[in-house]
Amino acid sequence: NNDIMIRLLGKLSSSNLADSGEVMDTVMQGAKDLLGADRCTVFVIDKENNQLRSKLAQNVGGREIRVPMNYGIVGEVAQTGKTLNIPDAYKDPCFNRDVDQQLGYRTKAILAMPIFNEGEIIGVTQVINKNPCFTEQDEKNLASFSMFAGITLANMRLYEHVAKAGQAATDLLSIRDDPAAILKNPMAEADDTPTLHMAPIPEELVDRVLKLEVPTAVK
Repeated sequence: NNDIMIRLLGKLSSSNLADSGEVMDTVMQGAKDLLGADRCTVFVIDKENNQLRSKLAQNVGGREIRVPMNYGIVGEVAQTGKTLNIPDAYKDPCFNRDVDQQLGYRTKAILAMPIFNEGEIIGVTQVINKNPCFTEQDEKNLASFSMFAGITLANMRLYEHVAKAGQAATDLLSIRDDPAAILKNPMAEADDTPTLHMAPIPEELVDRVLKLEVPTAVK
């Protein structure tokens, strides 16, 4: 019900950047539960390597999935920015069965949606295997979760940049004070890293959460 979305709003507003991974896990678990899907995965666009890589893939043993940008359903969504709702993946020419074969899994129904940040596609949310298939209302509900995912991915990127910048500054200070320090402990971390909070939640997202229609069959 809407309680799932309201809890996510609260978690986003009260979390700092270091919690982004945990928030993403909560977002994807919420999407899976609300839509009645078997699995939920967020794919992040890796421009440097022209790949899509999974930020979170439930029920695959923690294995990261990396695929080319033009790969299958998620590649189509990443490149076109269009939502795809497919009742039977094996009947769709865009679907690639390689991952299923690697994981020993049978993908059937797929709902894949682009994740935007400031007008740019930064990833794809994909939920799979709802019985019998995903509905138009599921698309509307997943759109709200994808907005959460967009905020969280942007914050995760920011946290990674901050962490790298902080480490670089620490290394420079170590070299200044003791040129040999960086050789003694190259992985040293600063203990006084400032706590940075999540980006503000857009009013549009709050409004969408409050107006969400949740199927009565889903608990």
